[in-house]
Amino acid sequence: MQKFAVGETRTARIGALVSAVFLAVVIATAAGLIAPLVPDGHIDVGLAVRSLVLYWALSQAAIFGLAWWTRKRKQLQAATVLLAVVFIGLEVTLRVLAPAAARPELADLFSAENHHVYPKNRRMSQSFRDKRSIVDTNEDGLRSPYSRESFRRRTHRIITVGDSSTFGFLVPQQEALPARLEDSLRSGPARLDVAVLNAAVGDYSPFLEKLQFDRELRYYDPTLVMLFLDADDIADDHEYLSKSEQIENTTRFQPQDRWSPGYYGAVIQVLREPLAYPFTKLKGLLGIAEATVERYAFQVRIGGEMDHSRFFIYRHPLSLTEPYFESTLSNISAIAASVRSAGAEFILVVVPRFHHWNPAECPDNWDLESYGLSEPYQYEYFRFFEDRRERVDFPILNLLSSFQESDRFPLVFSFDRHWNREGHSLAAETVAQYLLQEGFFEAPRGG
Repeated sequence: MQKFAVGETRTARIGALVSAVFLAVVIATAAGLIAPLVPDGHIDVGLAVRSLVLYWALSQAAIFGLAWWTRKRKQLQAATVLLAVVFIGLEVTLRVLAPAAARPELADLFSAENHHVYPKNRRMSQSFRDKRSIVDTNEDGLRSPYSRESFRRRTHRIITVGDSSTFGFLVPQQEALPARLEDSLRSGPARLDVAVLNAAVGDYSPFLEKLQFDRELRYYDPTLVMLFLDADDIADDHEYLSKSEQIENTTRFQPQDRWSPGYYGAVIQVLREPLAYPFTKLKGLLGIAEATVERYAFQVRIGGEMDHSRFFIYRHPLSLTEPYFESTLSNISAIAASVRSAGAEFILVVVPRFHHWNPAECPDNWDLESYGLSEPYQYEYFRFFEDRRERVDFPILNLLSSFQESDRFPLVFSFDRHWNREGHSLAAETVAQYLLQEGFFEAPRGG
């Protein structure tokens, strides 16, 4: 009996010692003492603390489980059954109460026709740092509650195409620009019978959006299509064109290895990130490079030199980058022609990034190495499309002045350049006001 008590005392002491170590690391992390030790100088405190608590719980379970296994085997067997019951209950609870954390991660799929697409009819989670949002897709893999049939029943049918900015990176579906635009038009003085389809896909550009419209979007029978152009679309167009090939007058892409995290239930999904976080930071500490996403490996020849920046248009005068702008404009004009052939109207919307209106908007921008906050030619992007306004046969709406003149702050996340809820709201209000002022809803348009 005395030997048993001594054993329990020793186990308790070991457990207490381990707990003290974990508590010290938690305090040091919260105080900012750990961040200087990692190469990127950044620690996600919330995630780090969750990770430490999880590993503390696992360590305590291992210490006491191993110590008691030979002496309390029956009790441990009963505890294992109880744990299984708790696990099942937690699985159900997480799926109901924490869907943003418990669903599989949003990951695009390879498409020979469109380069990459989202899974169809799925509920997924999109996360970065401490932000999460739910992504629900329809029958075509679009972030929209509309099917083709339900969309076609509306009088005014607007399709928004673009990349992750229009898609609504890290914001709820109802807070993204397309949904906000729909709300503004329905609730305004006009009380329009309107539907806005969110057809944006992360990392899309006009070259892919032309394929997307011809292959699926035209069958939604839109009355208006709005293309939201981002500053990196010029580079993306160049890249996707170089990766495509024409087979019997059809654009095709070669298969790619695209990794998608497996889904093993809500509990595993919630635990996955805190379990992996220490090893992610340890890789950086040991100098182990993370794998790069293949479609972001970029190069272009400018002025006889090779530039590897996807924001090369910020770094070179328009006299050198104009051919690349013209190539993208050609893709946009092709989309406009396809839209008109489908009986709808087309508008190009030129979208600024935060450094175009206020460099202080995103103080912890994780992507700061991609471009400076005051590149020498960063406004050539707007100048090009302003110069072409009278030469094209579709309207061009520039959102820059609306963001420059707004007193709302902030309009993007503190750690990422994408619009936050307020940014989506401002963009949607600007677009709605433009559409009403220009008379796009004075009569039903399209079929």
